[in-house]
Amino acid sequence: MNISKKFSKNKLYFYIFSFLVIAFSITRGMKQTSGGDFHAFWVAGRNYISGIPIYGITENIAEFIYPPFAAMFFSIFGLIPFEISAIVFSMINGFLYPATVYLTFLILKKHSPLINSKYFMPVLILGFISSFKFFLNNLVMVQVNNIVFFLCLLGIYYYLEKKLYRSTFFFMFATFLKLTPALFLVFIFITRFKNIWSKALKWTAFFIISPHIFRYQFIKLDLLTYYSSFIEPILKSGTSRGSSYANQSLGGVLNRTLTGSSNIVDQYGFKIKTIANFSPETIKLLFLFLMILFIIAFIVICLKNLEINNKPAETLKAFASIFLMSHILSPVSWKHHLVSLLFVNAIAFTLVFEKKIKNNSWALVPLFISAIILFSGLLGSSIIGKYNQRILGAYGVYTFSMIAIFIFLFTNLKKDKNKRLSALN
Repeated sequence: MNISKKFSKNKLYFYIFSFLVIAFSITRGMKQTSGGDFHAFWVAGRNYISGIPIYGITENIAEFIYPPFAAMFFSIFGLIPFEISAIVFSMINGFLYPATVYLTFLILKKHSPLINSKYFMPVLILGFISSFKFFLNNLVMVQVNNIVFFLCLLGIYYYLEKKLYRSTFFFMFATFLKLTPALFLVFIFITRFKNIWSKALKWTAFFIISPHIFRYQFIKLDLLTYYSSFIEPILKSGTSRGSSYANQSLGGVLNRTLTGSSNIVDQYGFKIKTIANFSPETIKLLFLFLMILFIIAFIVICLKNLEINNKPAETLKAFASIFLMSHILSPVSWKHHLVSLLFVNAIAFTLVFEKKIKNNSWALVPLFISAIILFSGLLGSSIIGKYNQRILGAYGVYTFSMIAIFIFLFTNLKKDKNKRLSALN
């Protein structure tokens, strides 16, 4: 009876939380004006329908830097007047936040090694608390990141359920909406090649061709302008896109802190004192070297999952690591992109408590990881002030926290003591 009451109480809290989030999201949608991120989505969707170029910088409109499929996706909202469209999109965002929390709960409930432990719910709660400000930022910005994260979680859920057709679809959907989840596709392609190659081929064809069916006369223009407006600047930079303190990509932090004069003013007028004065070419080489290390680590993660035949507990660590790599190596990682830290932090805390149970005591490294997750997740502008938060962001506190979590997860990937098994057979 007590257990039943406890679960009913938790459901009530969850429903109240869901209602408040959706209500808050609606208020944000009502405040949207031209020049914001959602306005760029809406304009791209409207232009897609109207046969007008999707890409390019226009006065009073934020630049649209997403793949052509994303423009087709946003065309649904382009059919509706902007003010109503912003409210509808915000409602979807608001609904998806509690849905994302619940889906994370379902994944952990089915596959977490702590499911029968008293630490199971604390893991989810800590993941929720330490990622809350990133979700709030996403809701305030009326951004698409939670939708992409939710699609990735669906891909993870169905991958672990061995429903690879659905898993491939959701990972593809997320990738063609926003390029950063592409590493998930590489992972499932390596670990499940024989099972997914035909599915991947079908979905790839669908997501590449479908945006151009209604704009076939603009195929060349759309692809060339997408390349010139988004891909080419990244290739020229060699590290990142944008110097703002809020960009938490590794390339952005290296550029911000290790090049230029003693004081660099970012694109929003915030001054950042640099720690060194290396040439841009040196930073490119340093970033390339670090990127190669991450790629090697990614290959090792894939091979280890093959070795243990994709055991769920280890695959969860692999997926958490891929989320981290996507943010660290991305040319742009704003704080509202970091909503996936809900899943990542929950997996990291799972490993922390696993070690506590195994050793019957707290070890230094797991405690350190717990501290930096909570430090980076809880210290917002309301606690330490906007200026101090900008200082932390400028010097990459979130970036280096993610790198530390990645190393923690990577160094704790388990090996199969028996003969190597192959998931390809």
